[in-house]
Amino acid sequence: MFTLRRARPRPPISVSPASRRPGPCPTASTFRCAATRRRKNFSAILFTDPQPESLAEVGYIRDAVVAQTVEAPAAFGITHGDLMFDDLSFYDRYNRVVGAIGVPWFNCCGNHDMNYEAHDNTLSRETFKRVFGARWYAFQWGGATFSCSTNVDYRGTNPARRNGHGTYRGFFGERQLAFVRNVLARVRREDLVVFSFHIR
Repeated sequence: MFTLRRARPRPPISVSPASRRPGPCPTASTFRCAATRRRKNFSAILFTDPQPESLAEVGYIRDAVVAQTVEAPAAFGITHGDLMFDDLSFYDRYNRVVGAIGVPWFNCCGNHDMNYEAHDNTLSRETFKRVFGARWYAFQWGGATFSCSTNVDYRGTNPARRNGHGTYRGFFGERQLAFVRNVLARVRREDLVVFSFHIR
């Protein structure tokens, strides 16, 4: 499910709990949007590769990075992948830390944000999706369109390796490219478009 609004509403502030439960999709979902003024000129906070390997390192992000950005006059922030270093159980703590910055935050999935036990790419982002939502999406701010993508294509587990982790490649699948084409079809040619993804 995906929504994209061109005008003034900011990102959805609530989602029906039904969309979070397993089972059949609801026939309809309602997203409440709050009107807000958006300036053409704005600042954003950009992170990439925080990669905490422990809860102690999540604390380092809080003390060394977040503490310096809490007062920043930013409209929103984006982390361009590798929010974690493979241990996805730290997502909740990481979200509380980054949430202290106090602005809307968007995330891209990196190669260290995958479920390496997945047999193929299809289920390799289930934890990321449960916590953050769609693997790829777009939003608009101040007349600019931001496309947050994932180009990490997991090749599945490898029993020959001690930890069983498989390899990955940089690759955009046809479904994701179709999504980007559909977004761009609704964007004026003179408008700014920003693409965010993790690996080359």
